[in-house]
Amino acid sequence: MASEQGLVRLWKTKHIPEVLKSYLAKKDLTACRLVSRELAVYIAPILFADIEVRFRSSTFNRPSRMAALERIGGHIQAMTFKISHDRETFLPPILDPIMGTEQTFIYTPQRRQHSGSRQMTELLVKQYPPLFHASTNIPSFVQALTMMSGLQHL
Repeated sequence: MASEQGLVRLWKTKHIPEVLKSYLAKKDLTACRLVSRELAVYIAPILFADIEVRFRSSTFNRPSRMAALERIGGHIQAMTFKISHDRETFLPPILDPIMGTEQTFIYTPQRRQHSGSRQMTELLVKQYPPLFHASTNIPSFVQALTMMSGLQHL
C-alpha cells in the first residue's frame, strides 16, 4: 500500500508523466494503471487520448462496451475508425426470393427506427450481414460520439 502511494506521489511530480509516457510502451502503462485506482485516474487520460476502433457488428451495441466508453469517453481526443472491406462486408444485389429479380434499394440515413416497407426490411435482414445493420444504426453512433466529449479528431 505504501509503495502504491509513493508511485502515485511520483506520478504527480512535474514532468514525470511526460517522461514515463515517452519511455513506457502502452502495455506497460496499462499494467501501471492496474496498480491502484488512484494511479488509474492519472494514467487513463494518457492511455485513452488516442484510440483505434475496429468496427464490428457489436461495437456500439453491447451494453458493456457502451458502459466502458462512457467511463473513458471524456479522455478521448482522437479516434481512428476502421472498418474492413472484404468479401464478408461486400453487399451483393438484393434479390426477390420468389422471382429472383434484383430489387432496388437506396439507403437513406434515418435518425429514428426505419419506417420503410416491411418486405424490403425483411430482405435486408435476410440477405445483408449484421455489419450492414450495425453500420446503419445512426442512434448508436450518435450515442457513442456523445460520450466522447473531448473528441477533436476523427
